[in-house]
Amino acid sequence: MIKYSLSKLVTECLGTFLITMLFMSTNSFALLAGYWIITIFSWKLSGAQFNPAITLAYVLRKDRDAAHMGWPLGFCYVGAQCAGAYLGALLMGFFNWTALPLVPGEVVGDDTDYKIFGAMMQESLGAFMLVVFYMMQSDEKMHFSNEQSINCFIIPSSYFAARAIFNGTNAVVSSPYGACCNPAIAFGIDLTAFIDEPGLSASWFWIYLALPFAGSICAFLFYEFVFKKTQQMLGHHEEEEIDDDVAKRVDEQVEEGVLDA
Repeated sequence: MIKYSLSKLVTECLGTFLITMLFMSTNSFALLAGYWIITIFSWKLSGAQFNPAITLAYVLRKDRDAAHMGWPLGFCYVGAQCAGAYLGALLMGFFNWTALPLVPGEVVGDDTDYKIFGAMMQESLGAFMLVVFYMMQSDEKMHFSNEQSINCFIIPSSYFAARAIFNGTNAVVSSPYGACCNPAIAFGIDLTAFIDEPGLSASWFWIYLALPFAGSICAFLFYEFVFKKTQQMLGHHEEEEIDDDVAKRVDEQVEEGVLDA
């Protein structure tokens, strides 16, 4: 059991390490393709979460028999993700000689055109969208396809779409790297950038740390009390329609003398 849990943590750490590097490359296509491949190989090992906002919703969800995660393992997941993100940011900072802090706007010399509200909406709503799609794909009843590779593609594509809300892939709006929606990646980048830019790193870190968690909690509430309830109502309605059709056919056959009353 301990070895199995350690394999999960190593997978989360390594996956977040690679995704952080892809994120800091600012190449959207590379991020989408790389995230997809990492998710395929990690899905059965750790659930391919790579994001504390997703982990929070995964721990909170009522369907604990399906989630297989309690608070202790959840905290370990977050620690592994933050460690992987920090190592990835350090390596990218070494390659590029610097790591830019996450700032909600465009920094030009000593002047900064802050876009605080846009960044706040992007981080919270983007995380909301990402977590909802992840919870849907982690529920076997909601799988879009029997092919695992297709289901795994939905998660990175939902992250790509979440980053695009309010022009989130545009560095001018949300951060020098585009929208983050991942507290672990934000932690890794800002901790790396803190050496050169301590003021900027500390000033705006709350946007990229707190708001994705807020979006995650809202996504959990929406999924549990709106989406799942709606699906259950639709399922009961479809069952009633099937029962009515069966009863109608039986009555027709009785009238025709095919079946005895």
